[in-house]
Amino acid sequence: MDNKNKGFSLIELIIVIAILGIVAVGSVIGFGMVNGRPADQCARSLRMALTNHRLSTMGKDSAFMEIYRQSDGSIWVYENLDGVETRTKLCGSGVDFEIHKNDGTMDTLPAGGAHITISFNRHNGSFNLGQNIKYLSISKASHNYKLIFYNLTGKVELKRE
Repeated sequence: MDNKNKGFSLIELIIVIAILGIVAVGSVIGFGMVNGRPADQCARSLRMALTNHRLSTMGKDSAFMEIYRQSDGSIWVYENLDGVETRTKLCGSGVDFEIHKNDGTMDTLPAGGAHITISFNRHNGSFNLGQNIKYLSISKASHNYKLIFYNLTGKVELKRE
């Protein structure tokens, strides 16, 4: 007698559902990397680094911070507090970084090129005079952030656009 099965067995169905689950998890993880989480992390890390540097500057004889992009596209912070140097990686590559100045001009942070130097007044925590930064723009995909600089107080505010 010729018995032809026209359906799926339970094991075949479970295997297909497991494969779909693995593909779905991989898609969610991939979407997170593409959509803008790196910009979220970068903006928060930079704000934290600036705030910590401002607090660490108080009472120091010399202190400054430089933000720069490595040749691989990653964004780093170099900090010098009374000659004690530290370097910290803030962001991986693929994050757009723009410097918006008080005079209305805008610069990018080129890989392996120029850097931004930021310093605070050691007595009151305000930004040192001569810094022309209005805000920094950090973005990837649809995630856009502004780090707004308040010169008189030294405060740095993080806003999502």
